[in-house]
Amino acid sequence: MSSRAFNKTWTILIVALPLAVLAVTVLIALRTGRPIQVFMSDPRVVDNPHELTGFASNIGIVLWAAAGFIPLFVGCVRELATPVDRMLAFFGAFTLWLMADDLMLIHEGILRDLMGIPEEVSFGLYVLIILGGSFLYRRELFLQGPLLFVCAGVMFAASIGIDIAPGAIKDSLGQWKVLAEDGAKLLGISLWAGFFIRAAARLISLQTDPVLAGSADPAE
Repeated sequence: MSSRAFNKTWTILIVALPLAVLAVTVLIALRTGRPIQVFMSDPRVVDNPHELTGFASNIGIVLWAAAGFIPLFVGCVRELATPVDRMLAFFGAFTLWLMADDLMLIHEGILRDLMGIPEEVSFGLYVLIILGGSFLYRRELFLQGPLLFVCAGVMFAASIGIDIAPGAIKDSLGQWKVLAEDGAKLLGISLWAGFFIRAAARLISLQTDPVLAGSADPAE
């Protein structure tokens, strides 16, 4: 399979996976007559849970883990030898923090409720980290083909925007607010995972392009 064909197939899979999960989640909600929030949200924040409570949320955690551990492992095994290795390690470590935040409700349960730090501060810090990393590794991101990375950022921004939107807007969406917010987040996680897993795979492939691998000389 050519590189272009692989990238196309990979992108389709990365987009299709969360859409399929969301479709199944909606069907489960309709079938059981339960609010869709029961199956989209973390089980700890759901009253009167169902056996499939947190279905979509748990898949998001799995994607976070893959998006964090795989690039971090590859970058560290290669001893951070190239800028691409360091990019993978940086974003891999940051992704694992995002996974921990999502899994343990850090920015909501700990920072906001216990320490009084508004969610907007946490979101702003995360945005600064992503922008800083993007600037620092802009060449490496560009060489990998940044479409999935950029689209992931757009989805995360949409999810955050819905989360901090005025109450009137949230009320107008009803229970579908959860589908819109968490659906955009799940799609963003999948795109994010797709970008960094693909970048890590390129580094360990026998056919890796030296430029994509971070070599200064393509002839190396």
